[in-house]
Amino acid sequence: MRKGTLLFLVVFSVGLFFLWKEKEKHVESGGPELAQYPLFPRLQKDKVKSVRIDNIERSVQVKLERDAFGSWFMTDPLAYPAVDPLVRSLLLHLELALGIPETELTAEEIELDPPLVLLELVQIEEGGERSLRLEVGGLDLDPARVYVRVPDHAGRGEERIFRTVRTLYTTLDRNPDDYRERRATHLMAQQVTALKRRGEVFLEDRGEVLDLHLDAVLDGRWISLGGERAFLSAEVVQLLARGAAELKVDLFRDDAPRSYAKWGLDPPAFSIELRDENNVPTTLLFGRLAPDGNVDRPVDELAWTCRREGFEHVWEVTPKSVGLLTRPLDELLEYRLISAFRQEIERLELVRSGRRLVLEREGREKAWSWFVSETPLEGAEELRYPADSAAVEDALGVLEGFELGNYPGLEGQAYRPGDDELGYELVTVRGQRFRGWLGAHHREAAGGAPGRLFRFEDTELCGFAGAALAELCKRPLEDFRSLGILSFGRQSFESEVRELSFTRGGETLAYRNDGQNRWRTLGSRSDPPAALVRAIDSGLLSPRARRWMVPDPDASLAGTDELSVRLVTSYGGELLFALGTDAGGVSYLRTAEGQRAETNPRALEELKKLFGP
Repeated sequence: MRKGTLLFLVVFSVGLFFLWKEKEKHVESGGPELAQYPLFPRLQKDKVKSVRIDNIERSVQVKLERDAFGSWFMTDPLAYPAVDPLVRSLLLHLELALGIPETELTAEEIELDPPLVLLELVQIEEGGERSLRLEVGGLDLDPARVYVRVPDHAGRGEERIFRTVRTLYTTLDRNPDDYRERRATHLMAQQVTALKRRGEVFLEDRGEVLDLHLDAVLDGRWISLGGERAFLSAEVVQLLARGAAELKVDLFRDDAPRSYAKWGLDPPAFSIELRDENNVPTTLLFGRLAPDGNVDRPVDELAWTCRREGFEHVWEVTPKSVGLLTRPLDELLEYRLISAFRQEIERLELVRSGRRLVLEREGREKAWSWFVSETPLEGAEELRYPADSAAVEDALGVLEGFELGNYPGLEGQAYRPGDDELGYELVTVRGQRFRGWLGAHHREAAGGAPGRLFRFEDTELCGFAGAALAELCKRPLEDFRSLGILSFGRQSFESEVRELSFTRGGETLAYRNDGQNRWRTLGSRSDPPAALVRAIDSGLLSPRARRWMVPDPDASLAGTDELSVRLVTSYGGELLFALGTDAGGVSYLRTAEGQRAETNPRALEELKKLFGP
């Protein structure tokens, strides 16, 4: 074989190999890529004024139009609000739709003469209105694609046929009801400020006919005004308001009824009126299908129907939706004493027999301090004391977990005051107030548990409160006072104390902390006396009370050897207090406000050594 022939065969083999590799690439990728073009290159979805879909195959025609506010409405075959997200999704699909040109097949071969579905858009442009048209034909050999024809593809009168994804046909192949808004009202639940319910309904879970009379108003809290005034559970009423305002239509029954009696709406079984923040009413009427109605179901399973007052359309709604709207009053009432987050509570008052115990929170988040005081209901403020945070948290826990029993009404009993006046008031940082009063002694009907009659402030319904609430209201001040005597608004650490000075008998000694707990005599670099270090170690900066003593605001009970202490912190805080021993030999600490507590005498004994024998 000659060299030229051998070289030719080598080159030919290499060429075949590369052709084979290219073919394998196409096989792996599904074939060679074909050019794709937008079906509507000039479509701008936000400028579309109307959409007309004519499904010739199913004899269904729908026309959708957008109003001046941008909302979509169906205008053919009837006037009705449209599902905005669905129409916008359709337009977005059309704006992004791509097609592969088809040049070999005729319109008759691919069911485009006539087409199966015809789509026409009207778009507003600077020069006026422009019509964009699309015709949908039969399926491609690849069932995932369908043929379409765009009569004026690029705006130059050029007609083109494309193969595009079948999802376009699926998007257009809908019934008119699919485009209709299925919400019964335009309201959102948070817009509802008043709710009125009238009518009767048979509740299967209770086996009785229930009067649905309810007048609820949002005035800071949800309140029932019908009959006896009572607070309602915000969460439950919000569910009821949501169920009515955002009620979903299950089926569209009749758009031009000759008689509402056929649909059980003349008269309706019950009605719900919602009012928004502008006091504009929206009323829904509910009924059951009449037994002679043209429905294929047993009489005891007849569906619920609904219509909106002022509109003709009759809808069918699910029994589950109606069940939420027909819950009795006793399931809507507020049974909890308070409904606030723990971190929002800033004040709690416990009222007991002419006096008020006040727990108040001060400071910043994560650096809160509680204080307790007790004062006559009508009188001057008394001394405030640091409160034991654990005792305060326990009291708040009692209120948070407490629920009323035998509520409402206590079998028709009216609220009667007790011999002692017990009550509570809780205030949040947002100004919410929760108040309640305990009345005469009462025993629970079912188990005979002892307790009190109860009513919320500004309400009339009477309930039963177990003994735990009365016990809380009666807790003495000493149960809440902290055994930690001094409060800096934060935890007292030695490294945060910058200066200590002590005064006794007209002589003052002062010491300075460098921030690393190295104390020096003020004005020198000499080490402090060992007695100062021992006094600090024995609890001088964080004294604890063994017991609280009689207050001494005018220092009339002060011992003759009382020693005054001044403490300055790194963040500008200052505390003044005194250490001494009373006539009975009890070591005490007296604050600047006159509070006295028995303390460990060791700190005082060490500090006295600073002044000599």
